Amino acid sequence: MTITGVPFHSNAVIGPSFACANSSATYTMPLVNGATTYSWTTTGDITLVTSSLNSINSIASFNFGPSWTSGTISITVSNTCGSYSRTFTVRSVPDQPGAISGPGYAVCGLTNVTYSISSVIGATSYNWSVPSDVTIVSNSGTSIVVNFNPEFTTTGNICVNAVSNCGSGVQRCLAVTARPAIPIITGLNAVCKSQSVVPYSIAAIAGASSYTWSITGGSLISPTGLTANVNYTSATNSTATIRANAVNACGASQPGILNVSVSLFCRTASELNDPLFTSYLSANLIPQ
Repeated sequence: MTITGVPFHSNAVIGPSFACANSSATYTMPLVNGATTYSWTTTGDITLVTSSLNSINSIASFNFGPSWTSGTISITVSNTCGSYSRTFTVRSVPDQPGAISGPGYAVCGLTNVTYSISSVIGATSYNWSVPSDVTIVSNSGTSIVVNFNPEFTTTGNICVNAVSNCGSGVQRCLAVTARPAIPIITGLNAVCKSQSVVPYSIAAIAGASSYTWSITGGSLISPTGLTANVNYTSATNSTATIRANAVNACGASQPGILNVSVSLFCRTASELNDPLFTSYLSANLIPQ
């Protein structure tokens, strides 16, 4: 005895994944055991022209209209017990490329720098663009080699889109900056005014040749490259802002910033245990 229920699957749809506007294409799906009807539907500017069955396949032809960009073709197989659908995505142009790999900071004066992407399904070529002061030395499709000319001292975008015989897809861009990346400052962000040597540091920044430090609020900072000591005894404000910049031949990076809370009246634990301070307290604050 044979029992036939809901079609538990549909077969793969066979046809082009890409179609240009104002074109036509035919899609087929092998017949499903137990199915009695086959229904084709679409989204996007697609029109079903004909559908038919032979002994092997369900066949449908479609027209892609003038406003066609992307959409789906679906087929639903069914019998008296139920139905099952399968959807096939169709596009007119390739997808947006994935992330561009390559340096984004400290490209000042660099030569023979490679930027690349992974290949995009359906693309027949790739269109790259670079800032006006950057020269493409070679182009292999999914990667380019560039020189950053001396005139490139600020920022710009390296972009790429995938191209097919139907047109160009959406661009992917990577911002590139001639100057170094922003430093990250580590150190105490809450101190007492009585603290005279408080250390701060940053990690080395790729492409930087030197570093600058500054502080607000009346405190004094003593930088030595990647580190700096702050003397808060001259503080005149309850907040201080420490800034650090990485510098190369094209200029300084945007500053790394650390905001510090300065208590103008507190003392540290070590100071409270200082013999001179405890002697002062005994002589002046403790009743005889």
